[in-house]
Amino acid sequence: IECSIINGTVTTVEWEIPEELSTLTGLKTLQIVGSKLKGEIPAFFYDMTTLEVVRLNTNDLTGSLSEKLGQLTNLTDLYLNGNKQFSGNIPSAIGQLKKLVSINVAQTAVGGPIPQSLTGCESLKNFMAYSAGFTGEIPDFWDQLPTIGVLQLYDNPGLEGPIPATIGTLS
Repeated sequence: IECSIINGTVTTVEWEIPEELSTLTGLKTLQIVGSKLKGEIPAFFYDMTTLEVVRLNTNDLTGSLSEKLGQLTNLTDLYLNGNKQFSGNIPSAIGQLKKLVSINVAQTAVGGPIPQSLTGCESLKNFMAYSAGFTGEIPDFWDQLPTIGVLQLYDNPGLEGPIPATIGTLS
């Protein structure tokens, strides 16, 4: 099952993720892009374990990701970019998402240190986190992610230190 509301399908009113979505027990793809979606990601969202693709980008989401994110073990794509007031850290539970291929938290207020637990995302190809609030040193674990192909960390003024040597070993 796929639910898609894309690029202004709903543009006249702000709205929140409806709880009725939780009744779609086979929902694999949830795309609500550029449609004035507001508020926080609701608690029931993390119980929707059939989700594979979540694209909630270019909306007005607030709040942050819960540690319960680790329950979404079928997730391959997580796009939250363009929600400028979405904040918090990437929870350490992200490492439980073995099938995660792409995460995009660019142009958000998501920040703090880049979590070491990302190394648990064995299938990760794309980590897009530019224009965000990441701080500390760029971690030196990228060689533990052999499939990484896109790594975008620019415009994070809180990142410091040298570019890790492991980035130079990526194919």
